[in-house]
Amino acid sequence: YPLRRQRQMCIRDSKLNDNASIVNIASLAGLGWPEVGPQIKNLLALEDFNGVEALCDRNNVTQEDGRSYFFSKEALIVWTVEPGITSAAFT
Repeated sequence: YPLRRQRQMCIRDSKLNDNASIVNIASLAGLGWPEVGPQIKNLLALEDFNGVEALCDRNNVTQEDGRSYFFSKEALIVWTVEPGITSAAFT
């Protein structure tokens, strides 16, 4: 959510120079993003943090098994490329 807000503010307020880029780096931990695309789309649809815990519970995203780390990297990748993703990528 903070990254999305920052990106929107930079674009809205014309804070970027011509031909500038916004870059996010996730690492190999995000490699499984196509398999969890629908879950991440549900996460990205949240308007605030109130539904995050329930979403993580429904999708077994926990710290105990390290899944939360991978899920965060997968979510960063999906969020970064979100405008160009078609639903076919999540089948």
